[in-house]
Order: sequence, then structure tokens, then C-alpha cells
Amino acid sequence: MKTGLLTEQQTAFVPAGLLVSARVANMAVGLGMIPLLIHFLGGDGFAAWALLLAASAAFSALEIGMPLAFVKFAAPLICEGNWAQVGVVFNNAMSIQLVAFTVAFPVVLWFSGSVAQLLRLPGGETLSASEMIVFVYVAVACRAVLQFGAHAFNAARRFRALAFVSFLQSFVSNVSAAIAAVWTRRLEMVLLAYWLSQFIVLAISFIVARRFYVRTSVAVTLKFTELRDFLSHGLKIQVADWAQIINFQFDKFLIASFLGLAAVAPYEVANRSVLALRSIPSSGLDSFLSTAAISRISGADVWQRYQTVTRLAAIAVIVFMIAPLAIAPIFLYAWTGEMGYTSRWVFLGLLLGTAGNVLALPAAAMAQAAGRADLQARAAIAAILINIPLSIVLVMEWGMAGAAAGTAVAMLGGAGLLLVHVHRAYDQPLSGTLKDLWSFWPLLVVCLAFAAIVYLPFEHWLSSLDVVSRYSWKTRISLALLTGAAYTACLASMALVQFHRGALERIHYDFLSRWIRFKWFVAYCAAKAPPERNRVAQ
Repeated sequence: MKTGLLTEQQTAFVPAGLLVSARVANMAVGLGMIPLLIHFLGGDGFAAWALLLAASAAFSALEIGMPLAFVKFAAPLICEGNWAQVGVVFNNAMSIQLVAFTVAFPVVLWFSGSVAQLLRLPGGETLSASEMIVFVYVAVACRAVLQFGAHAFNAARRFRALAFVSFLQSFVSNVSAAIAAVWTRRLEMVLLAYWLSQFIVLAISFIVARRFYVRTSVAVTLKFTELRDFLSHGLKIQVADWAQIINFQFDKFLIASFLGLAAVAPYEVANRSVLALRSIPSSGLDSFLSTAAISRISGADVWQRYQTVTRLAAIAVIVFMIAPLAIAPIFLYAWTGEMGYTSRWVFLGLLLGTAGNVLALPAAAMAQAAGRADLQARAAIAAILINIPLSIVLVMEWGMAGAAAGTAVAMLGGAGLLLVHVHRAYDQPLSGTLKDLWSFWPLLVVCLAFAAIVYLPFEHWLSSLDVVSRYSWKTRISLALLTGAAYTACLASMALVQFHRGALERIHYDFLSRWIRFKWFVAYCAAKAPPERNRVAQ
């Protein structure tokens, strides 16, 4: 295995870059789909769509952490070529999921009608509201099984294949849903198109992964000790997934119950935007789990990898999450009009909390790789205990923005607690990681400056418009172009600040030279990049 700080950074960049590229493309498609759904399904139809997607996230809790548990246990086995044991892990993980979804099905069937009434879900022409909930449950169960193909690619560190499957799964399902909305204007048809298109992609990836990375047909073994360890690890991870569900989905149920469907739609606009932005760095950082698990088994310096990936996470958060805050009011307005503008404070709260959550993802991978998923579980339980009561109190006080504020506080608290636990477990000082993160403070200043420059004139301009033209698409389209220009200028300013400070590392120059292939720029990067020995010495 290669050693040295720079080679560790390069190995971190490759899978992250592939997965992030796939997510960027899907983010653009997903965000472009939302105005179409709002227009063709109407406000209540779009809100119902949002609640059903939230229900799918809630149902995914029955995965019991098996996807990440499978990656953790299968990665070193695939690396060793122990295909028989990989088959055992694969079959047992799927069997546990199938049992969980089968046992819970009668409960979902029994309570689906009451939940539909509580959330005020409208029925469709061919499916009632309760039947749509049951359909989503069955779809989530099928997806949970078929996604083991993608998990096998992750465990095998075949990140190109994983990026390709990730791209197709999201792209095909979003495009299919948008086409169904335009063609039929019926919620149940949109659901059907969205899920069936996913199944086609996942079924193909499942077959391919089963053939190449789980190469043997192994009978399911029911050894109590193995199942106990597997389930224990999965359940601890699942607590973290429950926290994510509470963070990003619980508020929608809360808002629907207290404020009605009309308030769910603008909240979903902000929530979906934040989830799209979060998916970009998180998709790349997810690849760190298999690497950390293998490194720990082989005795490599896994903490060095953690430091590298944490710095990458900080850069990704600034580029994909903090910088968008500077242009958020204009973007949300240009994207969905009044609904987006109304949700700007929700967007602010959720994105700040999510930024802290993403910064803690490398620590979560470290805890799982070390077999200390209990550390992640403790932080997740703390986040849940903060979020639920705080969001209930604040939603009654401040409406949508209050729910987002409660979620943000919970996410930041959980992320901070996880960082403390992981550093103590590895006997490493937290001050070193905080110092690394604090080194990016000039970029935060740049973002704040752009936010002031963009936000104040925009508010003044919008208030000067008459009611008729304020949210017209003709008025918004010019603002969309300004959004892109402002975001690009913000990124360019941050790059100049880093260049002026001499804060760019050799890996950054190498990364830029691979993307910008002009000979003069490649030569410039080669000359400007600091020597490898200097970076290692630091």
C-alpha cells in the first residue's frame, strides 16, 4: 500500500471526485424537476409528494444499518479474495432486512389509513392516500434488497461503477417522475414512474455485483455469535440513520399536522435544496468507510487518512454548502418564485446544521471502521432527544423557520458530540482537527461578504416591484443568470484568497491541472505546487 501524506490525499480525491461528479449532475436534474412538480401537481400535490418521500425515508429505517454493516465487514474480505465469507455476509445482511420488512408490513397496513388522515394526504384516481403509503413501503423494501448491488461496488472499492449506478438511479427516477407529472398530472402515476425506473437500474446493478463481487452461492448460515455481532453493529448505525430521518423528514410531518399541507410545500423546497447540496460531499465521503476498514485491518495509519478526508470535507462544505448561502435568496426566488422566497430562512437553518453534520461524516466512518458504532449511536440519540421537543416547541412559535432552527441545533450538537467521542476513542487531540478546520476562516469571511453584497440589494429590489410582476417567471429568469454569476464570483474569490495565502497544497494543484488541461496551466501548477517533502514534514 502506498504511504505518505500526498498519496493518501490522492487516494481520497479519486473516489470522492467520481461520486461527487455523479451527484452534481443528479442535483441539477433533481432541482430542475421540482418547479415542474409544483406546476403540474399543484401545491397540495407537491406537498403530498414530499410527505410520501419522507415516509419512504422513515420506512428505510427498517434497513437496520445493514448497508453500512455489509460494507464494513465485506470490504476486507473482498480485498483478501475470501469470496465464500463475502457470500455469507451478503446473504445474511439481505436476510435480516427481508425479515424486518416482512414483520413490519402488517403494522404499516393497519395504520396507513390513520396516518393518511393525520397528514391530510389527498387520494388519487386509482390509489387512495393509505394505498399510496403501502405502495411506498413495498417499494422501499424492494429497493433495500436491490441496493446491495451498489453496496457491493462500494465494499469492493469499485468507485467508478458505484458512481455510475448512483447517477443512473437518481437521474432515471427523477426524469421518469417529471415526465409522468407533465403527461398525467396524477400523483400516483408519478410515484409509479419514480419507483419502477429505480428498480430497473438497481436490478441490473444487483445482478452484475452478484456475479463479480459475490462469486459464490453460499447458504445462509445462522451462527448466533455472528448474527449477534452483525445485528449489534447494524442497530448502532441505524440509530444514526434515525437521527437523519428526524433531522430531514420529521419536520414535514410536524408541519403537516400543525400548519397543514400549504406549509409543507415551501419547507420541502428548502429541505430538498439542502439535501441535494448535502448529497454532493456526502457521496464522496461515503467512500472513506471501505478504505478505513481495510486500512485498519492492514495496520495502515488510518488517522492520517482521517485528517486528509476531514480537510476535504471542510473544502466541500465551503464550496457546496456555505458559498451557496451567499446567493440563496436569489436562487430560491429564481427557482420556485414565492414558494422559494418564503422558505429562505428555513434553507439557512437547515444548511448550517447540515454543514456541521457533513464535517462529522469522516468521524462517523472512523467509528464504524473501528467497530465503535456505539459512538455514532450516542451522538445520534443526543441529536434525536434535542430535535423532537425543540422542533415541536419552535414550530408553534415561529412556524417553518422554527422547525428548521430546532433541527439545526440538534444536528450541530450531535456532530460536535461525535467528534469528541471519536477523538477520545483514538486517543487523539481534538484541537488538531479544530485547528485544521479553523484554517479555512478566510473563506468564510469571503462568503459573508458576498452574502451582504447580494442579499441587501436583492431585498430592496424585490420590495420595489409591483405584486403582478414580483413572482413572474420573466422577472425571475434574469435573476437565475445572476445567481450563477454570483456563485462563480464567490468561488473565484475564495480561490484567489487561498492562492494569496499560500494555502493551496500540492494535491490541489494536481487536481486543478487534471481538470484544466491547457499546457500553460499544467506547467504553472507544476512550478507553483509546493514540494512533496515540505507537505509531509508539516
